[in-house]
Amino acid sequence: MALARTRRDRGVDYWPGFVDALSTLVLGIIFLLSVFVVVQFFLSQEVTGKDTALARLNAQIAQLTELLSMEKAGKANLEDSLSALRAGLATAESERERFKGLYEGVGPGAAAAQGKVNTLTSELDSQKQLSARALSQVELLNQQIAALRRQLSAIEEALQASEKKDKEAQARIADLGQRLNVALAQRVQELSKYRSEFFGKLRAILGARPDIRVVGDRFVFQSEILFDSGSAGLKPEGQAEVDKLAGALIDLEKQIPAEIAWVLRIDGHTDVRPIASSQFPSNWELSAARAISVVQYLIGRGVPARRLVAAGFGEFQPLDNDPPHRAETDGAMSGPLSLRPYAAADEDVVVELWRRSWQQAYPDIDFSARVDWWRERWRKELVPNASITLAERAGALVGFVTIDPRTGYLDQIVVAPEAWGEKIAEALLAEAKRICPQKIELHVNKDNARAIRFYEKHGFVITGESTNPLSGRPVFAMRWEPPRSRLAREPSPLAGEGGAPERSDGEPGEG
Repeated sequence: MALARTRRDRGVDYWPGFVDALSTLVLGIIFLLSVFVVVQFFLSQEVTGKDTALARLNAQIAQLTELLSMEKAGKANLEDSLSALRAGLATAESERERFKGLYEGVGPGAAAAQGKVNTLTSELDSQKQLSARALSQVELLNQQIAALRRQLSAIEEALQASEKKDKEAQARIADLGQRLNVALAQRVQELSKYRSEFFGKLRAILGARPDIRVVGDRFVFQSEILFDSGSAGLKPEGQAEVDKLAGALIDLEKQIPAEIAWVLRIDGHTDVRPIASSQFPSNWELSAARAISVVQYLIGRGVPARRLVAAGFGEFQPLDNDPPHRAETDGAMSGPLSLRPYAAADEDVVVELWRRSWQQAYPDIDFSARVDWWRERWRKELVPNASITLAERAGALVGFVTIDPRTGYLDQIVVAPEAWGEKIAEALLAEAKRICPQKIELHVNKDNARAIRFYEKHGFVITGESTNPLSGRPVFAMRWEPPRSRLAREPSPLAGEGGAPERSDGEPGEG
């Protein structure tokens, strides 16, 4: 009996150990729950940080890539945490089931243990709810990231569409500019054709007479032919000469299309001697009255009044001083002169200006047949190496200059024939001196006396002579340096104005 009691006492002693094990298990679960709470705290902080990052994304699209990477990393961390929680939950459930089996075999204290198990189960359910909320937050983050990606795609598409429209607009502008330049060149060429026909007819009518001089695009009548000294009334012999002019003008009016506006300016001049009479207080009145007399006579012979302009120059541009010639067109060359750099879209109008100018300077040569040669030289020699400046007036090209800024070699000064004498060559030469202030060198045909006088007038000196290997024409080598670095050479007192086109290496290639 005593032995049996001893065995019962040892059986009762198991309970404290069981309680200690259960306490340890509870403490472990509490520790796990504490860890889980800490994890949830950091998870909440992480989610809060992601919300803040998403708010910043709306204002900082430029940093979207980096923020997306951060979100992806956060998502991965959340998924890892969820995996760990799931593993912990699975472990806790297995422990619960194990404890249930133990409690079922235990008598006293089983109800208390079951209560604790129920408590743990409730806590586990709460943790599951927290995990579900975390999953929903992750899903919300994924949706927001996808929305941001869609916004980025829309912005990129809008930018690409805007860039495409901008490129198309620039292309249209360049095309319109090129077409406008070509149209202007064609209109100027058309006007030049009629002007050439007009002056050709007048040359044929007037013939080679010493009392009528051809100065550029002007016919200069000596005042003795048209007027008596100090008078503005046309003499009979002067009327006969003006009749010839009227006939040519009437024929020209019939040939030129009506939409082309053209005028002929009649310039009145006097000599330098002052005049003071009751009718003409000064040479201004006399020169203007002479121009008006010719205009009225032409109108009386059938020339439309809208095609005539009268101008008086007084004694300030006497005819015996070789005044500059000017364009007698419809005023297309009026207005301020502007200079600008050459652009590729200007090629056609520049080439056409070169052809017209040289054709005017050397009418015995067919420059139209040399346009292809010139265009090839323009593209391969001048455009890559030279500084090219264009002169424009009223939107139309009236001249250009090409000069190599490395060597100071001036290859071209070209001025439209209808603008010769309008100080355009001076402006282009001044621009060349600005580009190459140390020196300028060039070649000029010996038979181009007008260009030689122009360069001498502006400080150039002849330094040698040779023959153009392309055309066989003799040429002068000329050079300009600023006064401080050259021996001064006085310009010729009879030097006329510039404006004739010039090729520094002589004529265009012969075939």
